[in-house]
This record gives sequence, C-alpha cells and structure tokens, in this order.
Amino acid sequence: MREIINEFLNNIKTEKKATKNTIESYNRDLTYFSNYLNEKNVTLDKIEPINIIMFINELKKENKSTATLNRTLSSVNTFIKYAYTSGYIKRMVSASKIAIPKTAKKEKQILTKKEVSKLREILSEDKSAVKRDKLMFELMYTTGLKPTDIINIKMNDIDLEMGYITVLNSKGNEEVKYLESNTQKLAKEYVTAVRCDFVKGEDFTKKTTNKDTNTLFLNKDGEMLSRQSVWKTLKKYADKAEITKDLSSNILFDSYQYHKADK
Repeated sequence: MREIINEFLNNIKTEKKATKNTIESYNRDLTYFSNYLNEKNVTLDKIEPINIIMFINELKKENKSTATLNRTLSSVNTFIKYAYTSGYIKRMVSASKIAIPKTAKKEKQILTKKEVSKLREILSEDKSAVKRDKLMFELMYTTGLKPTDIINIKMNDIDLEMGYITVLNSKGNEEVKYLESNTQKLAKEYVTAVRCDFVKGEDFTKKTTNKDTNTLFLNKDGEMLSRQSVWKTLKKYADKAEITKDLSSNILFDSYQYHKADK
C-alpha cells in the first residue's frame, strides 16, 4: 500500500500541482490509515466502508480535532477514489456519511490599529536586525506575503525604483506585489545600508562560502532565514507588544485591508 500512496502523492504533485504542505498532510493522514489497516490485517483490495468508519472512530478516541477528522476522512476518500480509477481496487468504497461534528467557525481576528502602532513602535529600534525584521513585518502586513515567500525573495526579485516585489505563488506562477511608499523606503534602506551588515566579513578569496549573496533576508551568519525563524521573530515582537492574538500572515493582511478600508 505504501507504493500506491507514494504514487498517489506524486500524482497530486505533478497533475494537481498540490503544494508541499498539502502533500505532507495527505502523506501523514494516509500513513496513519495504512498503519491502521496493517494492524487489522486488511489489505487495500479488501477494504470496506466499516474499516474507514472504525479508523475515524479510533481518531475520535484520541481526541483529534473536528478539523483533523474531516481532513483525514477527505484524504482517505480521495486516495481510495484514486486507487479505484487506477485499477488497484475493483469497486469504489467511501464513508462520507460518518457523523463528525461540524467545525465551529472561528470569529475572524484582526489587529487593532493601536496594536499595529505598538508593533511598529517596538520595531523602530536603530539596529540592523530590527530594521530587517521591520521590513519583513511590513511586507507581510501590507502585501500578504507569507513566511515562505519572505525567505525566498532574491535580490533581483525586488525593484526599488518602481516599488514592487515579484514572488512565486503556490502554483509556481509569478505574482507582483506593489509596495506602499513607506515600505518601499524601508526596502531601499535595508538593501543599500543594512543588508551589508549580515554579509560583512565574508572572505571572497575563498572558493567556497556559507554566505548567501543573493537572498534578500539573511540571518546573523549571512545565511538564508528559515520559515520557523520568521514566525519566532514575529512572535517575539508580539509578546513585547503584549499582543495575544495569533499573528498569522492571513490575520496581518486582513488587518491591513480592514484598516485601509476604515480610513
């Protein structure tokens, strides 16, 4: 079954253009499902709806969230449909009518203007790392860029004079993000006077170097930032500003759009 799962994952990657996170979610869900079937000595070609129902019930006993249960059930049904259309099983099997409580809709969170002002105040310190972090925050807040987008921006992706950044979306297509005048000003300062602090001391006489000369945002060692480090950095400033809300990139951009409309 593992080989069929791998084939399915490759199919949604190449044919459906699924994102890395989507593929990882499918892989995680289907690995749990495969392990469950192995424990019950059930092969894929002998699977019945009751097997899927019992599997989901096992997850319920583990106190998995409603969102996780729904996602896992969807993953299993999509995989089984693929197995059927690919000829691995002789009949279509599904268990879409399992009673799973509906996910309660979360109230949409946004930052208040006061909270944004507090963050900007904390990010006004005259240090290279803080100036870098402030630009990252402003890009996420005013353009909707995600941490994955932020860490992958190259020097030639940003046009300082015209005021825009080119990024690749989840489908691999280019998107142009125009910068507000203040963000454009921060970007110019960072590129021309701040970024050099992160690559200073590089020995260009050496044939190899760990320094990254093309990525826009660098860490103190002159290397590419990680997605996790961007989140940790953002949370650090949120804690200083005494903001308890989850500062996802969606919440930041939703806040910006709300504040812009509320002017």
